[in-house]
Amino acid sequence: MLASSIQRQLNPDGGLFLPEGLSPASFHGQLLERKIASVLLPDFFGPADIELLIADDDLDRIDDLITKWPGSHSIKLYSTTGGRREHRFNPPDVHPRAHYAMALLPPHLADALIGRAQPDDVGIRRLAPIDAFFCCAYRASYLQSECWARSGVDWTPSPECELRLRRLAADAELDLEGPITPQKLDALLDARGWRPSLDLLERAAHWMSWIRDVLPDHEEQEESGVSLFFLRSRAVEAGWQPKILECLRENGFELLSVVELDEEQARKAAVEFRGGNWGRGPYRVSGGSPATICVALDLLPISAKDRRAQFPDCDNARIVDAKYAARDLVNAGVPKADHYNPVHSTDNTAQTWRAVRMLIPEEEQSLRGKIAQLRHEFATHGTIRDLTKHGRRAKVELINHHDRLAIRKTFRPSALNFMKREIEVMQRLAPLCAEIPRLLERGKNYFVMEYVGGGAMPPARRRRDEPPRPLPLRHVRKLSRLIATSMANGLDPIDLRADGNVIYTPAGLHLIDFEFWRTCDPAPPEKSMCLCGIPAGDKGQRPLAAARNRDPYQIGWYPYTLLSVESFLYDPAPLQHIKRAVNFARAYGGWATNACVSFAKRGVRGLTIRAMSAGVRVIGPRATRLLALQ
Repeated sequence: MLASSIQRQLNPDGGLFLPEGLSPASFHGQLLERKIASVLLPDFFGPADIELLIADDDLDRIDDLITKWPGSHSIKLYSTTGGRREHRFNPPDVHPRAHYAMALLPPHLADALIGRAQPDDVGIRRLAPIDAFFCCAYRASYLQSECWARSGVDWTPSPECELRLRRLAADAELDLEGPITPQKLDALLDARGWRPSLDLLERAAHWMSWIRDVLPDHEEQEESGVSLFFLRSRAVEAGWQPKILECLRENGFELLSVVELDEEQARKAAVEFRGGNWGRGPYRVSGGSPATICVALDLLPISAKDRRAQFPDCDNARIVDAKYAARDLVNAGVPKADHYNPVHSTDNTAQTWRAVRMLIPEEEQSLRGKIAQLRHEFATHGTIRDLTKHGRRAKVELINHHDRLAIRKTFRPSALNFMKREIEVMQRLAPLCAEIPRLLERGKNYFVMEYVGGGAMPPARRRRDEPPRPLPLRHVRKLSRLIATSMANGLDPIDLRADGNVIYTPAGLHLIDFEFWRTCDPAPPEKSMCLCGIPAGDKGQRPLAAARNRDPYQIGWYPYTLLSVESFLYDPAPLQHIKRAVNFARAYGGWATNACVSFAKRGVRGLTIRAMSAGVRVIGPRATRLLALQ
């Protein structure tokens, strides 16, 4: 542990080196002896003394030949698909959290270079002169912005870049006439089959600004919300396709067309999308090539402004959320070594229509017609204020209904079953409970309910540094009665929590959002899944929050009731007052203790920071423990 800590201090960037005692010649000899599929890249603005392109499958076979301890010879390994973060190309001067890191070359080019490489007189596998030129021209054109400087409207290479390219061109017997420009290199690379896919060019344009001049212009600005998801072969063959499609629906997408790709469509998709790289990415296992595509519409796209640093080309943040949800679904309960990426997608609407025209052009007009119809049916007019929070299933709006304020909830086509549940709850319970809003109107894809007034929900108390804030006992007793009434009438409020789906107003509390309530046999209130949790094997629709299944009462109720389940449901008010007072004293004492400890830690941390700013070397408690163990 101490060794790794020292190593990180000496090598904060995590670079790789040859171990002391292993010369570059011996290193290449070992590669040849072990039959490692690799090739030495020509020296070209490289970050290390040795740059090696190596097949993903052989990375684990050379672990004993490299080290992170600084040495005399630095080495950079680029794997064919960029399977590990340290083996990808990282563009210079970009946001550190941006998803820009990529394989140095598209896999089909990298595999071809390794296959054509030949050992020289001392056994080092090198590129042929023509491959060496195009490899460096590719890097200069699309990856390494330090190669160019802009002068007016023209781009000029740095002296070092121009000298290196002309020398490599001469070795390859190529004639580079006139001044070298990135546009000229791009045309030459395109003619020889070296130009990357359009989506990779769009990504590279964020740091190679000349590329924007050669990207196709979009004649009209497409409205965001249209996406295309690629389901990869490993997931499809394992039978995950129906569940992934349902996961996309649950995350707010209307599925317009699902197409299983034939051999030619799959080949074209594999070359033209995801930068031509369908390798394993950050996982240990590859999800395989594209097998099925799904064109989907999000009627309530979310601005991706807050995620622009990580996903600069994304026009709808829900795309990212849906992909992550699908990946979590497939990899849940599976050993980490077997995780893989089952789903890829386009980043924006423009990319989606480009993919449609490339893979299923005969469906474009039909898809545009469906989208126009769905948007027309979902549109509303006369909205006073949009109250939509997540919008996975419906949009919520404040409207004027017969000269009084009301709430209109308009549902996505794939979420109409949730609308039916809400209507059923209001029809059955509103006559019995004043806290349930009354239904005023219903339509094909919407209903209107009474506006219960402005109010607020208590913030979820998840932080230990916050003091206990229980609800007034009158609210606690009303919630208890609501659960009892619901269960007695065959409705289980499975997602009801004291800090969710409840609005507290000066006049009292009101319940909202009954999308997940379920019909059940009449039962005692303690049987409600909002208190005891959703069984592990339950197949019904449920909220996304996983904590509801662990201990919903302790997480979503006790901080606001300060009562046990039995006392919350059955004790008379005087006894509840006494028990709450005792529990409040305990909770407040625990909070006060934690607050004092946190205050002391912050004081020590502040002293440490001031000491370090004054030039004093401070060894933290973890390092102290490590030293004590040696």
